[in-house]
Amino acid sequence: MSVMQSRSMAPIGISAYARLHHLMETITALQKNQLSGESMLYIFSDGAKPGDEEKVREVREYLKTVTGFRKISVIERAANNRVYNNRSGMRQLLEEYGSLIWLEEDIVTAPAFLTYMNQALTKYRDNPQVMSITGWCPPITIPSDYGYDAFFLRRFNAWGFGLWKDRFGEILMDTRTECQKLVRDSRAVKEFSRFGEDMLRLVKLDAAGKIDALDVKAMLTQYINGKYTVYPVGSLVRNIGFDGSGMHCKKTSRFDSELAVRDGQRTLPQSVFEDQRIIEAHRGFRSDGILTRVRRRLSFAR
Repeated sequence: MSVMQSRSMAPIGISAYARLHHLMETITALQKNQLSGESMLYIFSDGAKPGDEEKVREVREYLKTVTGFRKISVIERAANNRVYNNRSGMRQLLEEYGSLIWLEEDIVTAPAFLTYMNQALTKYRDNPQVMSITGWCPPITIPSDYGYDAFFLRRFNAWGFGLWKDRFGEILMDTRTECQKLVRDSRAVKEFSRFGEDMLRLVKLDAAGKIDALDVKAMLTQYINGKYTVYPVGSLVRNIGFDGSGMHCKKTSRFDSELAVRDGQRTLPQSVFEDQRIIEAHRGFRSDGILTRVRRRLSFAR
């Protein structure tokens, strides 16, 4: 019996609102996962905003029909509050189980997603350098001689992620003080931006109260504490919310990654290390997006 099989599977949490077809794709893909029948699924259904009552009702009717998991629980919120729905759901699962796998209603997974997530959650549970696990791999080229099926970046990614209760407790929910310290230190800004030139802008928005984003708070926490997120070589999730339907995701194909088809467990590094080739490829991917947006603004201004 493997280490992963000797422990219970981490519970899966899904936050849902009013996008029925996205949610159906997300759950259908999870049902095809190798460990779905051994996993507990919790769906946190946010309350309706005025005008969305029928959409939320349809979502909740569909959720009554879901099968294929060891246990299924649907938590229906009376009021609409996206942040409360998500974070309260996470806290509930972490308090009860100590770890979790979390998805939004627009994250489609590969069949090996749950295997990888549970394997990594078990392997890195006691490694203080690891903040979280993500199922997404950015569309970058991984060197052919890289010898593992996962790599490390000091950047949180929320598109299908796993973490533990103690790591969640470390996340700075108020980023104002640390953001002020960061922006006053040019060397710190340079180091922080190694994992994405958009990160400073996002942290400033969060600190100013213009957004309230858990992934951004986690990015800053990781920088301060020197922690990493584990990324798979070959994406095990695809975000289908970049079709213009999401609250925070504009229409784009920039983040598309083909889902990895390989089954089974991955070869995960024993210890945390940085592969500079992957870091530079990731930095280039993030920088290209910024340059594209700048060029677009300039072309509109002409």
